[in-house]
Amino acid sequence: MATGFTVTFTLIDPVPQSFRAAYHAFGLVSFSQGLCTIVMTLTAQQCVKTTPELYYLSSVLSLACIMSTAFFLVKGGLWVTTQRLPLHNIRGNNI
Repeated sequence: MATGFTVTFTLIDPVPQSFRAAYHAFGLVSFSQGLCTIVMTLTAQQCVKTTPELYYLSSVLSLACIMSTAFFLVKGGLWVTTQRLPLHNIRGNNI
């Protein structure tokens, strides 16, 4: 699904508001699924003994969700800092 959004965004200019909304809804659902994976992994300690491969896969997916969330939090924070806050002394101009 993410590949479909990528192809759509590269082919359509300007991107319609409905596609942007769908993209953000997809991101929110993916984040929610990642949180569920983390919670289920943390509460399934007994699975290490019965199905270790499945438990380790779930642990890797949980770690990927945490890393992805951290990446987008930093990226969003930098975007807010550069786009939304007033900048002073750009190219020597004091505003």
